[in-house]
Amino acid sequence: MFRIRKKLERNNPGKMMIIAFICISLVFTTFMPVMAAPVVQTGLIHSPPGYFVSGYRIRLDVNVSDPAGVNLVRCYFKAAGEADFVFVPMDRSGGTGQGLLYSGVLPAPSAATQKIEYLFLVVNNNNNVVKTQRFILDRENKDEAPAWQQTAGKDEIQVSMEVDKVPSELRGFTDNIALNRVESGARFGLVAGGLYYLTKDRKSHTSGKAASANYAGEITAKAAGYSTKFLVGAGILGAAAVGGTALALSGGGGGGGGDKDGTTPSTPTTPTTPTTPTTPEPLDETTILGYWDYSGYRRDGISRTGNITFFNDNSTSYSIVDADGQDTGSGYGSWYLSGTNLTLYFVGISSWIGSVSGDSEAFVLDTTYGSNHGVYDFTR
Repeated sequence: MFRIRKKLERNNPGKMMIIAFICISLVFTTFMPVMAAPVVQTGLIHSPPGYFVSGYRIRLDVNVSDPAGVNLVRCYFKAAGEADFVFVPMDRSGGTGQGLLYSGVLPAPSAATQKIEYLFLVVNNNNNVVKTQRFILDRENKDEAPAWQQTAGKDEIQVSMEVDKVPSELRGFTDNIALNRVESGARFGLVAGGLYYLTKDRKSHTSGKAASANYAGEITAKAAGYSTKFLVGAGILGAAAVGGTALALSGGGGGGGGDKDGTTPSTPTTPTTPTTPTTPEPLDETTILGYWDYSGYRRDGISRTGNITFFNDNSTSYSIVDADGQDTGSGYGSWYLSGTNLTLYFVGISSWIGSVSGDSEAFVLDTTYGSNHGVYDFTR
């Protein structure tokens, strides 16, 4: 070996330099530490609606948690068959630091649109970007809009695209729409990739915060609608996503659907019911825990009674009895209380979103503003 090296040095010093460079490169690539992908702990809960009716706007709700904090949430959507996605921002509408509720409204689909595709994108405060898989909504020919499409108002909806030139109209939708071009520093959809057909090199179309953002991968969501596999828990919400793989469960906002798999739901953890105080305490995330009876009226004036148990992992078990039998039944759901704002997700029926007043022994939930349902009295 020594003689071969000497011969190479004497006859061809250039080859000797190349061999030395290769050897040094092998040493460094073998022993240098591997750069780890960003570790993301983003959790997402969402129940996709069961269908849509043409001509009505679609409200979507999603619950997002991230220990690093949530910077922004967007819903990207398009009519099936279109090349590029557009998005609407999701605005925070409730929840706590452990789970923030975001809501957004999609413009009304046109009569010719058979399917809508959508997904969610989240950017946390560490500038890490994740997106969910695509959800599919099918059109149904019905005269009355479902609960998740009963969105009042015809104000202009701001819809955005991360391309240099936006089209003059949004194909597949008929509404009061303003199409906007997103500045290069906020093009996080390009960071995630796969949303714009012609845009391949995101670096040439992004700048600033978007150019320095890290794509941490796709959140794998179980698109089971209001399935009885619905599970909500702090341990699940905080499931780690290493190298861009995260966990998200269906079961948040949206509405509609039904048990699609017929499986038996998991039993939630036993609630930690506070000891009954001598005097009522203020209603908060601790004193709301445990069993409650409720009574009230739906928005159409039909009486409704039932009970609900608030568990300490933000899940619920409930029963509902309607005077006309419309939603009579029982199941599981989730709850989020932030100050006086309470959101209740139910398996099989639309969400109750409203304000609460009262204490640890009795409170009133008024949903006539938040979700247009009614007023319910809760008692121990």
